[in-house]
Amino acid sequence: MRKPITIMFILFLLTLTSFSATILKISADSIVSSSERTKLTGNVYIEKEGEFTVETDEATLTSSDGEWRFLDTAGLTHIIFSTGEATGMKLNYDITTSEGTLFDNVVATINTEDEQKIKIRKAAKIEFKLEEDYYKGNSLPKSHKDFSPIIILYKGDMEARALFFEYFANEDKFHLKDDVFVLDKKNNREINASELWYNTQDDSFEGKNVELQITLEED
Repeated sequence: MRKPITIMFILFLLTLTSFSATILKISADSIVSSSERTKLTGNVYIEKEGEFTVETDEATLTSSDGEWRFLDTAGLTHIIFSTGEATGMKLNYDITTSEGTLFDNVVATINTEDEQKIKIRKAAKIEFKLEEDYYKGNSLPKSHKDFSPIIILYKGDMEARALFFEYFANEDKFHLKDDVFVLDKKNNREINASELWYNTQDDSFEGKNVELQITLEED
């Protein structure tokens, strides 16, 4: 998605308590704006300095109590943030709290402190809280014709499937639910469970309805 240059529109958000300004840089092929709502169409580019950039087909910015707060997109949406990036077909984002939700066949990559990557595929929805470095997602229901479990690839060491996940990046812990399968390559084991809490720092786990298979290496 190329960065548009047709129209440039810059909004200054003044934080009175700190007397510092936060800047949203916005460009699009078409912009229609009032004091409460800004509609963007075609090659939309939005950047909040130091936090995120968004590229999409259409977007709406809405103010609340005199503050530009809510960003909603429609069409293919790509967001880049300080700890990773994600793509979906719709984004709802609260600029004030740095919390958002991406919808429809979401693909995400989260960067870890040791410069490795966590890749998440085939999520119907992913919610994220950037200030807390927290991520949560779920698959489509099994009854849906396009159903597929979420796929998580962790640093090349582990592959996981589940219908629901939470990732607490500050603790490097996963919470997986429903039809959970984990292929732990580093420890030569496979885990099936209905629910699993997995600590990637020491590879410990606990779960419900667990089946564990360990491959013993022969000398």
